[in-house]
Amino acid sequence: MKIMILANPEDPHTIKWVTQLAKQNIHIYLFGLNKFDRSLYNGYPNVQLESGGFGNKYINSRLGNFSKIIYLKSLPTIKRIIRDFKPDIIHAHYASSYGILISFVDYSPIVLSFWGSDIYRFPKQSFIHQFLIRKALAKSSVVLSTCENMALEIKKYINKDVVVIPFGIDTQMFKPNHQKENDTLIIGTVRKLEKLYGVDVLIQAFKMLIEKKLEIDLNLLIVGDGPERRRLEMLTRKLNISKYVHFEGKVQTNKVPQLINKMDIFSALSIYDESFGVAVLEACSCEKPVVVSDVVGFKEIVKDGKTGLIVERNNSEQAASALEALIKNEELRLSIGKNARQHVIQNYSLNHNVEQMLEVYHSALGNSLG
Repeated sequence: MKIMILANPEDPHTIKWVTQLAKQNIHIYLFGLNKFDRSLYNGYPNVQLESGGFGNKYINSRLGNFSKIIYLKSLPTIKRIIRDFKPDIIHAHYASSYGILISFVDYSPIVLSFWGSDIYRFPKQSFIHQFLIRKALAKSSVVLSTCENMALEIKKYINKDVVVIPFGIDTQMFKPNHQKENDTLIIGTVRKLEKLYGVDVLIQAFKMLIEKKLEIDLNLLIVGDGPERRRLEMLTRKLNISKYVHFEGKVQTNKVPQLINKMDIFSALSIYDESFGVAVLEACSCEKPVVVSDVVGFKEIVKDGKTGLIVERNNSEQAASALEALIKNEELRLSIGKNARQHVIQNYSLNHNVEQMLEVYHSALGNSLG
């Protein structure tokens, strides 16, 4: 089977899907609009790569704007790849860029994957944005979502079945390591440091815990980088807790499991709705109890009281109380962590999700031939 995939080649989710499908002896032609590091796909001779050559200034805006019309300059390249590669299926990831782009191509079958803001925000910007999303949906043979809530949102724009396939977790990569370096209890998060992810709420909650003078040493580990980093670092100094907080910065994907395993409790306190929560599931797969806000994506993947604790968004007091409950009760921490890993294995295993994707491809190909 030959699949042409259109996606950001440097995104960890793209890398995961492409490499896992390549292991199934599928021949893949990956096209990305942006310039990218081709070494990311070393060791996969059945993966061909091509870039549209656009710089990051055109790619970084995930909400989309009309300047993205420049993407249409890639259409001759895409049509040439289709002509020469002759894919059995075209799979476009992220509807507000690659989905719109491929809707201008006369080809079938097309699989379209929504990732989040491309359906929650992009079509709400104007009637033209909505028209473009409807056009991409109408062109698609199969529409994919990473969660049930997003599937419901997609159905507002088209009367078509939506298949739910999560971003799977590699449970062998993300697995528990029970070796502890010292007696300090570490609360941690892995987030892009943007306002919507509520890292400041976590810092405020951590300040409350420090003020309680609990009978245990506490540290806060923040993994990730972004436009909010300087403000967040200033906040820790203002709250006089900077000596307890470590900003790790952006790390390579293969370093994330090691850092999660340094944590005793993982927290993600987004203040705006997220479609999914890959970092949360990665922590769960490492047997970490999680404290998350009540955004729709987290409520779908976390079983409150069983695999984690869910608190009201933008509520540092509730977050502090939930964290304190886990800090004081080691047995509760461990039992929730074990439940969390089993939940991931049963519902979000990468191997199972790859099998689901292969079923979608075979079904789409069969329907096109039929």
